[in-house]
Amino acid sequence: MPSAYSYDLRVRAINAIESGTKASVVANMFKINKDTIYEWIKLKKSSKDVKPKPKVLIRNSRKIRDLDKLKLFIENNKDKTLSELVLLFGSVISRTTFVLNI
Repeated sequence: MPSAYSYDLRVRAINAIESGTKASVVANMFKINKDTIYEWIKLKKSSKDVKPKPKVLIRNSRKIRDLDKLKLFIENNKDKTLSELVLLFGSVISRTTFVLNI
């Protein structure tokens, strides 16, 4: 994931827009996309500032935490395909194949 533009750059770009410079000129001046400038304008209207939103870390809920349970489950369901096993066990194929070294 790309990092956010600096707060200083955001402020300078918005100041240029507020002083009457066109968004396309500001975009070329700072080498950023016009859509980004429009997003910053909306952000400033809604929150009165252009600080980047804090990053939200999402915990990986797809991780197989109990390897023994998975192996026992597969042993008891030998007649199932990998897709069926994944659906029944509640995991994802890529993680399951990685764990099983398939």
